[in-house]
Formats: sequence, structure tokens, C-alpha cells
Amino acid sequence: MANTFSEIKLLQVKPDKFDEFEEIINFAAKEQEKQTSSFCVKYMKRFYTMNGLIKEGLPSEN
Repeated sequence: MANTFSEIKLLQVKPDKFDEFEEIINFAAKEQEKQTSSFCVKYMKRFYTMNGLIKEGLPSEN
């Protein structure tokens, strides 16, 4: 497994855009798996906001 790398992205989605986002991610995952250079593609879903800075898709007042 020489010359491999991992890529990690954290994405936060507004509640009203969640369904649309999931459709896009599912499509992207299938397309990435088709690539000959792709070893493994995984997506994880979490149900919290990053650092508690954003609540219900709106920026904090800080």
C-alpha cells in the first residue's frame, strides 16, 4: 500500500438542505468508487454541530 493517502472533510449542512445533501453525497460516493485509483470510499454521518458554534444552521451570535 505504498503511496496511499487519506482525505478527511467535515461538512455541516443546514437542516432544510439535509435531504438534498444526502442525495449528492450518495451520488459522489458511487462515482468515486468507479475510479480506478480509488481504494476505498467511506462517508460517516454525525448529528452534532462543529464546536457548538452553529445551532440549527444559523451562525452563532459571538
